[in-house]
Amino acid sequence: MKLDPTKNYLKMFGGMLLLGFLLSCAQGPTNLTEEISEANNAFMDAFNAHDAKALASVYTSDGILLPPNYEKLEGTEAIEGFWESIFEMGVDHASLETIYAEGHGDSAYEEGKFTLYTADNDLIDQGKYIVIWKKVDGTWKLHIDMWNSSMPLPEPVAPEESEEAISE
Repeated sequence: MKLDPTKNYLKMFGGMLLLGFLLSCAQGPTNLTEEISEANNAFMDAFNAHDAKALASVYTSDGILLPPNYEKLEGTEAIEGFWESIFEMGVDHASLETIYAEGHGDSAYEEGKFTLYTADNDLIDQGKYIVIWKKVDGTWKLHIDMWNSSMPLPEPVAPEESEEAISE
């Protein structure tokens, strides 16, 4: 039996292609903590400038906000309106800290912490958040943004106090 070197090379080449394909499919998650932290700079610049339109632009066009004590908000117009109302309530500036971000292709998730302040630098709220990011035209954009407070709830008002307040 005579071996055909062409068939052996084709088999070896085909095996290498298959191995390369399988390895590329098995690519695991990528740590994007630094990259997402940098992407948050556009959010922070717009937030601290009270620019709701610029804030909405760092979200995908079908972006979703899931703020505490609100219904789901979806789309650029709803996101812009939400942030405008936040500024009208007296929230002046904020800080974000990316704890960890992990990517899978053109999607990523981020875990972080936030702090909100008044113009006098008084603490309004602090808490944690999860964001699902999507890469759009080479730029990371917030796609789903969900957060909640880490501050304790205020003490409930005693029934006598609330009845007095109503009668006054």
